[in-house]
Amino acid sequence: MYLLDADVLLDLRHAPDGAPLAAWAQRVSRQAMFVSALSLVELENAAALAQKQGKAAGAAWRAWIDGQLLPAFEGRIVPVDQAVARRRAALTIEQDRDALLAATALEHGLTLVTYHPAAFRTARLKLLDPSRAAPEADDGGDWREATRGRAPWLKNLFIRG
Repeated sequence: MYLLDADVLLDLRHAPDGAPLAAWAQRVSRQAMFVSALSLVELENAAALAQKQGKAAGAAWRAWIDGQLLPAFEGRIVPVDQAVARRRAALTIEQDRDALLAATALEHGLTLVTYHPAAFRTARLKLLDPSRAAPEADDGGDWREATRGRAPWLKNLFIRG
């Protein structure tokens, strides 16, 4: 099972079908993908910044977060709770953001999907860089979502236009 970094979530919005990230995400069951509440904070901050720069950009972000991202990960948003806070305190990662993501993945037995695996090496957790490796999904998949093309849930994450 996987914890997706905010950068990975952002790239899922625009990844073409042949891109390594899209190919990897199509092979993994939606039920095996999780998002940290910390990543939602980052995305909400980006939406607020976009709103300040222009109403249309802000509206696009809001529509994506509320209409696509949150429904796609309903029930699979992992909180930063007391157990994660304790685990974070034991890690030697300097940046709180990275340390909290690592602690969340460790506490819940998740593989962290990130483009920056070097930032997490001292945490001794499972890492996956989707731009470099696209291993076969070992989670058994979700037969109800099998299609010839892109998984329906993945299609809904994309911003059109």
